[in-house]
Amino acid sequence: MITGIKQYNRSDQFEQVTIIKKVNIYFDEKITSRTVFFADDSRKTLRFMMLGESEFGTGASEVMEKLKGEMNVAGSERLAYIQGGSIF
Repeated sequence: MITGIKQYNRSDQFEQVTIIKKVNIYFDEKITSRTVFFADDSRKTLRFMMLGESEFGTGASEVMEKLKGEMNVAGSERLAYIQGGSIF
């Protein structure tokens, strides 16, 4: 379920991070991701998505930041249109 969509001000870079070089590849290489670890042991996943349809399942809630472009995201109750510069 998509609980909230909002515009946000983001930083253009991460400071003091470790990036895992191993790439995760999905959907015929149209989606790739890499893991980024921060100094406080928190982590983020950088996901790069090409045009197309895909469906991801997660075991836990996630916060996603859409940096550029547009996409439709299906929630449990509705379809949401997400623009670049949004967090949901």
